[in-house]
Amino acid sequence: MSALFKKTVNRSLNRLIDYVFPSPVGGLNTTISYDAMPLNEAIVMDNYIPYTNHVALRKGYRPYATFNAPVKTLALFKSLSNQERLLAFSGGEAFDISEPKDLKNLSLEEIEKQKGLRGKNFLSDEWQFAEFKNRLYFANGVDKVQVYEEDDTNETYGTLSEAEFSSANEEVSLDTTKLENVFVAKQRLWFIEKGSMKVWYSENAGEVKGKLLSFDMSAVSSFGGTLVAGASWTQDGGAGMDDLTVFITSQGEVLVYKGSNPNDANDWALKGVYKMAAPLGKKCFIKYLGDLVVISKEGYVPLSKALPLEGANSSQLAFSNKIQELVIERAKFYGAKKGWQALLYQRGGWALFNVPLSTGFEQHVCNLSTGAWCRFTDIKSYCWEVFNTRLYFGSDNHVYLFDEGTTDGNNPIHGKIQQAFSNLGTNRYKRVTLLNPCLKSSRPFALKIYTNTDFDTQTKPYHTTIGEAGDCRWNEMKWSTLKPVTSVIGTSNAKWARLAGIHRTNWISNLASGVYFSLVFETKTKGVSIEFFSTSVRYE
Repeated sequence: MSALFKKTVNRSLNRLIDYVFPSPVGGLNTTISYDAMPLNEAIVMDNYIPYTNHVALRKGYRPYATFNAPVKTLALFKSLSNQERLLAFSGGEAFDISEPKDLKNLSLEEIEKQKGLRGKNFLSDEWQFAEFKNRLYFANGVDKVQVYEEDDTNETYGTLSEAEFSSANEEVSLDTTKLENVFVAKQRLWFIEKGSMKVWYSENAGEVKGKLLSFDMSAVSSFGGTLVAGASWTQDGGAGMDDLTVFITSQGEVLVYKGSNPNDANDWALKGVYKMAAPLGKKCFIKYLGDLVVISKEGYVPLSKALPLEGANSSQLAFSNKIQELVIERAKFYGAKKGWQALLYQRGGWALFNVPLSTGFEQHVCNLSTGAWCRFTDIKSYCWEVFNTRLYFGSDNHVYLFDEGTTDGNNPIHGKIQQAFSNLGTNRYKRVTLLNPCLKSSRPFALKIYTNTDFDTQTKPYHTTIGEAGDCRWNEMKWSTLKPVTSVIGTSNAKWARLAGIHRTNWISNLASGVYFSLVFETKTKGVSIEFFSTSVRYE
């Protein structure tokens, strides 16, 4: 009887059950409560990108051009022959960096080719810009409006000079140093005057210099503030006569006009005035598939979702509701800081939103195919631009090529995921004893993996090894001292275990007790690409 009783107890207490955590392809979710979050989403998703069937560690960056001062503006110019040039503003000057360069030590030949851009001594390196009729126009609200023109002789990289604009009305003076933003709509250049509700626009469509007319919108505004930005909004995916011209104020008031000439009552009409959250930064608009997305204090909002216009609610870009709380928090503390920007990176399939912090930046990244979000960290980026399909950012004394290689300069890439909590299929109290991550990597690497229990989000200081090699403390070993698994299995003095290729059978000790469990997956690697597919959990 005693033997039978013992056998029954062991079966009851030691029954091992397997459960699988899927890869968090649903991405970052900072809005939903922990107990309602889908299992394929994540509480933390840093430097891992969600794809359709797995998540992958982002690539790194490497130096592309070297400067004497921070780079605050990168601007793309496309010629009529579809050739691209990349301009950078740093230390009060402009530079052509269409090829990698050391701007601190230019050759005499390079200095001669840059002469049309340099020597300006601008008061600010933070410019807004727009391309129109094979020219690139720049405005920043403190310097005179500049225009870049390509050099057809190829003797220089082109010239940057003062734009030739004056007021069409002798009674209204125009000071181009007060023009702080520029955009193109209805075949016209439009400039926003700093600290006002006034916009200036070309007297005639297609003009690249000459007279500008002013248009004051203070009479139709109900909430005060100043104009921040404007854009052309096409709701059918292509430019045409039915395009709308949109302006947004510092108070989040959106003014939508139909027509092309404010000086003609028959060709200009106010279609609507709408209120939304205040925009963040002067680069607050991003165009995508016929829609305008606004960087606002309540998230990244497509206008077609926010405004009750005919044809609205047709946006094909996911509204950022999954990370809305994160955006609201960042806007609350850092909304007045410079650096807010958005751009599309088609090569990677992302929309990237640059977000300033107290001492640096982070990037909120959306997979355009799935609508899943993640966050990039450890990238000090004042500005971003896509040039010849590649992604670049300006930083302290450098422009970097991003999405390149497997290190951040010479530093490791630190990735971290904390997945949603799960009761593993039962609300009973249980103990998770083993974890088995399924991953693929370009070469062996060290991994920290553990579980948090019952909605706790602690960070454990220990590094858990993969394989049968024992444990060691996180960051105490030098990267050069790591040994392959094949050389340490069965030994007692190994400090690290490493993983290469597909891994499915290496169970790792965990020993955590509770009802709900969240998987934490952390890497800090140099020279390694990682794909994460799923994690098997064994509990009793």
